[in-house]
Amino acid sequence: MSVTETLIAMGFPEAAAKAAAGNNRNLDQALNYIENDGVGFENEGESSSGASSSSTSAAEAASPENRAIPAVAAGFKCEDCGAFLSNDDEMVRHAGQTKHGNFSQCDQPDIDDSREPLFQLPPMTEEEKVAKAKEICDKIQKARDLKDKKKTEEEKQELMERREEKTAMLSLREEAREREIKEAAAQLRRQKVEDEAAREKIREQIRLDREERKAKLTPMPPKVAKVEVAAPVRDHSSTTLQIRLLDGKMVRQEFKTIEPLVMVRAWIETNQPVGSSFSLMTPFPRREFSDDDMGTSLLELKLVPTANIVVINRGVPAVAAPEEAVPTEPTNEPAAQ
Repeated sequence: MSVTETLIAMGFPEAAAKAAAGNNRNLDQALNYIENDGVGFENEGESSSGASSSSTSAAEAASPENRAIPAVAAGFKCEDCGAFLSNDDEMVRHAGQTKHGNFSQCDQPDIDDSREPLFQLPPMTEEEKVAKAKEICDKIQKARDLKDKKKTEEEKQELMERREEKTAMLSLREEAREREIKEAAAQLRRQKVEDEAAREKIREQIRLDREERKAKLTPMPPKVAKVEVAAPVRDHSSTTLQIRLLDGKMVRQEFKTIEPLVMVRAWIETNQPVGSSFSLMTPFPRREFSDDDMGTSLLELKLVPTANIVVINRGVPAVAAPEEAVPTEPTNEPAAQ
């Protein structure tokens, strides 16, 4: 029974069975073809077109130089019956049906051997055919489900990518719109500032024009020459002292600023005897002069141009001068002798 008839007997459509059995495929290859929907078998024509080159390569492989290179086994050979088994599944099935256990790898079936093989693989039973067809259909359905699932995931991923691209595009458009609004607002503010500056310039020009017309209509007043008056130079060569004696009497006397304080004390002792030892002090600012101050000039003691001097008993704490004793300006009245 051919591979096509076996596939049709297993329940596959005739067209699918013929396509699967093409290119001299064996049953396992045909089942793999059906199981994978022909995927991976597109280049078989190219491989068949290179048969001549393959034969040349085989001849080269048979040369003495290449005999030492081990070749890949094309199948298995049962040493008990001489049957050639193309794959592991046939070897396992053969061992289960015949109880043979002596197998070896074989590059190709021995076509020059004239003796008949001791054992022929029995054809598949109806139950095996149905089970094999069901197994293949289950694999095909599983492959289709996996393909549909992968396609669904790809469509979902593509949809998510399109959504992300749309979101990014909307975000870019929104950012561009915000930039345009900000630029328009900035341009409006700049235009407003420029207009206000132009209006202010026009108002200033109008004010200047009015002042110019008013100046032309108003007669100019005669110019008055400014006379600079020199500030009076104060003469600090003399100072007037107002002296309060122990009995409360007030006397005035003019002294030269270069004279020491001891001259004031001598004038008091000579012209206004107080009858006891005394000291001199100023009420404002409060300061009692010591013996060391007697040799200091009145100018250095800042008793110019006028000052108040209070005579106090030596050894008696000085009291503040009454409030009416305030500095007075020098007068031209003669001092009391």
